[in-house]
Amino acid sequence: MARGIAAELMMHCPLADADDAAAFESCRQGLAGEGVLHSHLPNRVLWGHHGSTSAALRQGGMTQLAPEVWTQLYAPLFMFNGNHQVEWVGAENQFVIRLEAGFRNRLAPGQFPHPFWHDPAQWAAYQHTNGVLLWVQPQTGRIHVAQFTEQAPRRCCSRWRPWRAASTASGCGPMPAAARNPRWRSSTRSIARRTPTCARSTGSTATCRCTCARRNAAAATCPATPRARSGW
Repeated sequence: MARGIAAELMMHCPLADADDAAAFESCRQGLAGEGVLHSHLPNRVLWGHHGSTSAALRQGGMTQLAPEVWTQLYAPLFMFNGNHQVEWVGAENQFVIRLEAGFRNRLAPGQFPHPFWHDPAQWAAYQHTNGVLLWVQPQTGRIHVAQFTEQAPRRCCSRWRPWRAASTASGCGPMPAAARNPRWRSSTRSIARRTPTCARSTGSTATCRCTCARRNAAAATCPATPRARSGW
């Protein structure tokens, strides 16, 4: 199982430049079909960050996702080299598949399922990812929890470079190199109008500077951030 999943992820989502949109789309398409990974996913997958090697799964914030949502919106954000380990974690009574991975931190903003960069800590956690953990319950043989982590022993992407999380003057967050291309700006303008990217202020008021499409607009009230469902 673990070997098949690692090989499948490396085949569909191999190491590439972090701003390679074609590689990202190829990964999405590859994970859309019925494969080894999809066959081991339940009706719901818990997705979250593994920030501490000593933290229990119950202590981590998790978001409940349909398997298709995870394989199409979140898993393709990562690249894999096929290296993996399988470990039995007695404290969790589960197996964990540890996959070496890297994060595509230079994609166009519209290709991320969520504006991670509005929170510097969250953006740093994502872009410093060097591993993905798949937790397998022995009772079902399925992956009920998936996590990204920066705690893996080594980084698999030698060409990876961090992207500074500080917002731009417009409050729109990081802008990939491709954004300097006028054709790219034109193709993403309609997405930006529909998808506000807000940078929260440091005060107690939940205000945000407007979207990339309306850079000079007045500050607007940020919508409340939905709480992740734990599922535990």
